[in-house]
Amino acid sequence: MENKKKLEKDNQTTNCENKPKGKYYTLSNLKTNNQDQGEEANPNGQEFNNKLDPGSDSRYSLDEAITKETPKQKTNNKFFKLIFFISLFFISCTIYSLLLKKVAITAPIYPFSLTQLSPLMGFFIYSMITVVLYVGKKIQKEELVFPKYKAFIIGLLFCLVNLFQNLGNRGNLVPGPYVLIINNFVVIFSFLFEKLPPLRKKHNRYQYFSVVLLIIGIVTSVLSKLIAARGFSLKKSILYILLIVCANIFLSLSFIFIEWQLKTKHPKLSVQYLWGWVCLFQFLIGIPFSLLNAKIQGLDHSKIWDNFEQGVRCFVTGKNDNQSIDCRSASANWWFCVCFGMIYNLTMGISTRLGSATLVWLVKTMVLPTATILFSFKWFMGENATQFHGLVILGFFLVLLSLLIYRGDNTVKFFKLKYSKKMNGFMKIPQNSSVSDLESISEDTDSHIIIN
Repeated sequence: MENKKKLEKDNQTTNCENKPKGKYYTLSNLKTNNQDQGEEANPNGQEFNNKLDPGSDSRYSLDEAITKETPKQKTNNKFFKLIFFISLFFISCTIYSLLLKKVAITAPIYPFSLTQLSPLMGFFIYSMITVVLYVGKKIQKEELVFPKYKAFIIGLLFCLVNLFQNLGNRGNLVPGPYVLIINNFVVIFSFLFEKLPPLRKKHNRYQYFSVVLLIIGIVTSVLSKLIAARGFSLKKSILYILLIVCANIFLSLSFIFIEWQLKTKHPKLSVQYLWGWVCLFQFLIGIPFSLLNAKIQGLDHSKIWDNFEQGVRCFVTGKNDNQSIDCRSASANWWFCVCFGMIYNLTMGISTRLGSATLVWLVKTMVLPTATILFSFKWFMGENATQFHGLVILGFFLVLLSLLIYRGDNTVKFFKLKYSKKMNGFMKIPQNSSVSDLESISEDTDSHIIIN
């Protein structure tokens, strides 16, 4: 027995000697073990101290809000879940964009119907999914608890996005290629906003470079269209450009807020339940916004309701009184659009939780060159197919490269620390690292953290 105890003691001493020097913090449950100082554990797994104090004896950990699994299981599951959902998001978003383009071509005179029908259908579909999962005991009651005013805020931001986009695109004063480039500014805004409270993320030089490379890739993707664009006047278009820029600011803010809620404030919240409430508020807020939009554009309010009613009949039933619109084709494309739109929104929320809002927008920018390539296929677009240019392929690879560089640093750390024996599973980080920094590392590694 004495020999056994001595052996255990020797092993402990050896392990301690092998550990790199520094103050140790483990990744387990976001609690402080220093209960003598009167610090209470955080029951929701939220941040209670943004900066680690190297002079303190408290030991912090960062994982309860994410999982009850072992660190190794957690690392593998989260990494591959992110890959799966981000891939599904990209595929569904691409198909959704293609179908929406076809709907807009076949029934271009019903923009208000499209704007309002999407959240209305989303509310019914997400509500049904939530009820089925709850009855089937696939989700728990605690996953359905969150303040509804937060869904109202998100719905309001989405409505502001639609309002400013519609106002910015009226009159076609800003050519399509310029609109496509401006709409991808959402990546830049998201990248900048996540550095501010409440997320306080830090970026490395590779991530800054990836954003610059992304913009180059986007411009390259639409360069042929930019060259072909005629009649563009910056003086006449500047106000409309600013409106579209504002729309992207609201869009980036909405997903920064969503990321904050899903990752920090309500880590157990059901995504489809959140989207159900967001869609409801977006539909209700969208009604007065549609009237405001019509008034700004000088349209009669009665025409708005008539346009909405005709559009609903066209998209839902495939029939209406306007014989010049191919409602049968528009309806078929719209129903497919709804299906892929639901998948697109769900995977977008899940990917935001597992990754980040900026990562989601980076992946979404790949849809632009991909969709541009597919728009040139006559078997899909028919007589509306666009001309193909080789620059689109170059743009696609530049955007893909920017995504790999942006996420590559964390991915390298994941595999490096997973199979490294040199550090014995320990990783060094700077003293001034914040809890949010450690959370981002804990998403990709199962290593203990050492504060130098």
